[in-house]
Amino acid sequence: MKRIFAVSMGIGLLIVGSVLGQATSEKENADTAVTLWSAATLPPPIQQIVRNYAGQCHQLGGSLSVGGETPAIMTADLDADGVQDYVLDPQTLRCSAAATAFCGNGGCDIKIAVSSDQYAHPVSVLGGQPTLLMSADGPVVDIWVERSHCNIPDAPMACWARYSWKDGKALTAYRAKPVPK
Repeated sequence: MKRIFAVSMGIGLLIVGSVLGQATSEKENADTAVTLWSAATLPPPIQQIVRNYAGQCHQLGGSLSVGGETPAIMTADLDADGVQDYVLDPQTLRCSAAATAFCGNGGCDIKIAVSSDQYAHPVSVLGGQPTLLMSADGPVVDIWVERSHCNIPDAPMACWARYSWKDGKALTAYRAKPVPK
């Protein structure tokens, strides 16, 4: 069985369910549920995280620009409880008062919120390029983080943090990989 993940900025598609192999007929295509969604249809704690980004901008004396008011959102069942979890990447947000309101030299304040704690305690990661991957143990999130986490002496290497969940607990592992191009 292969899970389908959705990535969106603002209004987009959230593909629900899973697919066995490739759909080859119209009936098989009709079996995959597709739901339109927006920030307003996200679970209330996730909506609050989105509002908090807007609040940060407002505290700086600005507002989020049209088309740049919702973080990039990725979703997968990270904690294996059957409910979607969310990765919020503020890189797409644009605050009129500060170009670096959400992302600076160290990266962006990426949030990973899982349903097993009702999204109440999102993991905050300072980094970039969050990526959802399917590992042998289930979905994981890789985030490019500051090199000091991996003690990397060589310039062409990058440090990646891998976030996974086991028995409801977040696990983090760091590893050096070639710099993405």
